[in-house]
Amino acid sequence: MVASIIVSVIYTQPDWIAVLKGFFYPQSLAYPDWALEKLPYLETRSIWVEILVYVSVIGGPSFDYLSWVSFARDKKWGWSHLGLASQDQLHQIAQKPNHSARLWLKAAFIDSATSFIMIVIISASFCILGRVILQPQHLIPDGIDLLNYQASFLTNLSTWLLPLYMASILLAFFGSLYGSPEMQFRVVYEYLNTLPNWREKISVPKLRQITIVYGLVGGMAILWASSSYPGVQLIDIVTPTGILTGVLACGFYCLANPWTDRRFLPAKLRMSGWLIALNVVGGVLFLLAGTKALWDYFLY
Repeated sequence: MVASIIVSVIYTQPDWIAVLKGFFYPQSLAYPDWALEKLPYLETRSIWVEILVYVSVIGGPSFDYLSWVSFARDKKWGWSHLGLASQDQLHQIAQKPNHSARLWLKAAFIDSATSFIMIVIISASFCILGRVILQPQHLIPDGIDLLNYQASFLTNLSTWLLPLYMASILLAFFGSLYGSPEMQFRVVYEYLNTLPNWREKISVPKLRQITIVYGLVGGMAILWASSSYPGVQLIDIVTPTGILTGVLACGFYCLANPWTDRRFLPAKLRMSGWLIALNVVGGVLFLLAGTKALWDYFLY
């Protein structure tokens, strides 16, 4: 699907100068007039709120990254599964550039970098195709058509690609349904494992069963309530939660990374100056944007 989407972007021949300008140069944030006419509720929904919810969904909530670290430990990448490293071990690692613990960081780097590059490519492609194909028709993905209109991104190339789009969406949801309960368990487990009274006393199978049942039953209850009671809207649950976990919490982690490095690692194992700068800038932007979005959300 990714390959087809990229081909579709090239096929539509967008204004590449405008694409580059929109990618690197911040634009004014405002809904177009036709969108306000078509969806009047947008007048009461801040554009900052709308964009930050997209950011939280695209990048993922902060606990996804905690789960990723937990999965890396289970896969026994490097020394992550061996417990806390002593100061002597850290000193040995710092003195040897080719130490196995340092070489294994390449696996994490490749995995993370590849994932985020794909996220940028897919997100940018969908934005470009939305601007070129959907906007001229005044089509806004919403409600029962949240995913239907985007099928034209592929059928624009050939109607034979419609099954590919449908299968890709199905597999995307399947991946979320399959992986999310396990990630939920990981977050609870990793937190309890930091508490001295719980560490090494947790029954992993029981905790996994409890958290997965809680997540599935809770999710079904929310879906039932949203379909049975007009006052219960999924967007009202997703919006503040997404901004809190996918924007503000990510900003906190960005700022905590340099401090954690300095607090626990020898100088030779700490991140470089440009990585520190990126973390600080990213963290501040996340916190400012998230605060602005939450302010607008509750103010409206």
